[in-house]
Amino acid sequence: MKFLILVAAIALFDIVSAVEDCQFEKLKLTDDQIRKLERGQLTDASEDIKCFIECDMEKAGLFKNGKLQEDAAMEKFTAKVGKENAEKILNSCRGEKGSTNCETAFRLSNCFSPALIELLQKKV
Repeated sequence: MKFLILVAAIALFDIVSAVEDCQFEKLKLTDDQIRKLERGQLTDASEDIKCFIECDMEKAGLFKNGKLQEDAAMEKFTAKVGKENAEKILNSCRGEKGSTNCETAFRLSNCFSPALIELLQKKV
């Protein structure tokens, strides 16, 4: 069950291999944590979870050396929600920064995910 929910969340970034490559199984998340993670609502994440998100975003080409890869994010988000919405999301999340690379990726994910999920749900 946890695996299927996470795959749905990771699909936003078009990367399923992150589950294995980023050692998701070692995180031992509860179902509630997974639901919050996939919605960008997990505010009390451990450093391991934050680093899993960093790894996931790196595998998707969205994050490198502590920085958002804006061109890649724009391309992926545009394919999912259109150029105008992608620009809005990137503009609203661009300033997210943490004290570590993992924290920055986590903050970006928490910013992107709710907006992307909302727009994707409207398409259905």
